Amino acid sequence: MGLAVGLMSVSAAAQAATLSIDGTFAISGTAFQEPGLVVQTYPSSGQIQTTLQEGVAQTFALFDIWTDETWVNPDDRIPQSLDVDFVFTSPTTAGLSSGATVGRGFVFQHGHLTWSNPLDISYGGAEPGVLSISLSDVAFSWGFFGLTPGEKYGGTAYATISYLASPLAAVPLPGSFVLAATGILVFCALGFVGTRSRRQEDRESLGAAA
Repeated sequence: MGLAVGLMSVSAAAQAATLSIDGTFAISGTAFQEPGLVVQTYPSSGQIQTTLQEGVAQTFALFDIWTDETWVNPDDRIPQSLDVDFVFTSPTTAGLSSGATVGRGFVFQHGHLTWSNPLDISYGGAEPGVLSISLSDVAFSWGFFGLTPGEKYGGTAYATISYLASPLAAVPLPGSFVLAATGILVFCALGFVGTRSRRQEDRESLGAAA
């Protein structure tokens, strides 16, 4: 029986569980207006569609960011919010990644975007789990004694997404393996019954001889 249970566990783990991802993102925050370093992003919203394998992360470009300002002023050194709102229809869940932009430097100046990572959001349904999203920090609009304005000199924010199924989620087994496992269980059970019967007969023979 131990052998059969072990084989079942190995087969379940070997199956490549996948999850279809379908959702949208939208960017908002105070970083798009004065006071502070005013930034631009493209796109400011969009769709996310992919298929994930459990425990295997995917990374892709989410949006570009830049500024049209030419100098880091005192108010630009005060962090401003830049958030990404994720809404998924497959699986059904949602969450907000919080970030901040700020102007840095004097001789060499640039804008900088940082995040509070990762964003872990749970989802339910027949196969519950946790979706994890991490966004990359970005340095953009680098310049010498000032900023270099324009989209051409911006940077790219990347998203890394992965998922883990809940331990309570059921893992389906192929029918052929279930039949094989059932046969092993029956074989082990018959072997156990046969061994027990032989031991009983040996005891009865010893008793008769005495």
